[in-house]
Amino acid sequence: MEYPVLHKLFTPPHAYLIAGMVFLSIGAISTNSGRVWVRFHGWLYRSEEPKTFWRNVASYSMIGAGFIGYFVFLGTTVGYPPLW
Repeated sequence: MEYPVLHKLFTPPHAYLIAGMVFLSIGAISTNSGRVWVRFHGWLYRSEEPKTFWRNVASYSMIGAGFIGYFVFLGTTVGYPPLW
């Protein structure tokens, strides 16, 4: 049994939407939990370094918004067909 929708889901431009949702979810989960994963540093807690914490949460959220914006841009300019 073939699943053509799954094949289309993980190829561009739909992969940009998935990546955007993952990064936005990381930003939201980090905001609620009070800790964020920083490369080469480990866990960073909101109570210990608030300025760096919020900068990292904002960067995750902006990366996610950028991926979703690029997905919308490709959908409106190139005119990719929908998944279904």
